[in-house]
Amino acid sequence: MFKKLISSTISFIFIFTLTVTALPAQVSADVLKTCKLEDLEKYLKTTAGEDLNKALKEADGDSNNLKVRVAFEKARTQYHDAIKCIFDASTIAVLGSAAGIGGNLKKDDMPSLTKAVLADLNKPDKACLGDEKRNEVINSSDPSKLVPDLLGAYNHYSGFIDNLVKRLGDAPTINPTEIGVLGPVTDRTDRLKLIMRNEQQDAIVALNGAFIALKELRRNFIMHVHFQCMMKNLEVYRKLLGNLRKVITTLPNVIQDASMHK
Repeated sequence: MFKKLISSTISFIFIFTLTVTALPAQVSADVLKTCKLEDLEKYLKTTAGEDLNKALKEADGDSNNLKVRVAFEKARTQYHDAIKCIFDASTIAVLGSAAGIGGNLKKDDMPSLTKAVLADLNKPDKACLGDEKRNEVINSSDPSKLVPDLLGAYNHYSGFIDNLVKRLGDAPTINPTEIGVLGPVTDRTDRLKLIMRNEQQDAIVALNGAFIALKELRRNFIMHVHFQCMMKNLEVYRKLLGNLRKVITTLPNVIQDASMHK
C-alpha cells in the first residue's frame, strides 16, 4: 500500500509540474549548485552508509536502535536542509528580483526577504521588470526544471531509509533483561520503523506541496509584474496628458491674439 502511494504521488508530481509551464524542462543548474544537491546524494550513497556500517560494527547489542536512529536523524537533516535551500533560493530569485538580490546566492548565507525588500514589489518603477529580466527570473525558478534532480535526491534518501529499516530488522536492540521476552523488542523496533516509513511518505508529500506553492508564486509574480508595468505606463501617460493639457489650455488665448494681429 505504501509503495503504491509513493508511486502514484511521484507520477502526480511529474504530470503536474510538466504541465504547469510551457518552458523547456532543463535543470536550473545555478540553484542546484548553490544548494549542493550533488553533495547530498554523495552523502546518502557513500558517507552515511559507511558511517552506519562502522557504527553497527562497533556497537554492542543493546545500542543498535540508537545507532540507526542517529544515522536516520543525520540523513534527515542533510536532506531537509538541501531541499529547503532549493525552494528558498527559488523564492528569493522571484521575490527579490525587484530589489536585485536574486543572484549569486550562497547556501549558508541566504539573503533575507525583509519588509523593505518586499516593499519594492509594490513600487511600479522597480517591480516593472523588462522582458529579459522577467524571463530570466521565471526560467530560474521553473518547477519542471527541478523535478528530475529533486526526485533523484528523494530516491536516494528513500533508499537509504529502506536500508536503515532492513538493518534494524537484522540487528534489533535486545537488552539482557529482555531475553526470552520478544514483545518489548518488537514494539521498540516497530516504533522506530514506523517513524522512518512516515518520513518517506511525509518527504514526498512535502515536495508536492512545495512544487505547488512555487508554481503559484511564479504565476502570481507574472500577474503582479504586468500590473505594475501597467501602473508605471499609466503614470507616464498621465504626465503626458498633463503636459498636453497645459498646451491646450493656452491655445485659445494664442489663437485670439493671432487673430487680432491679423
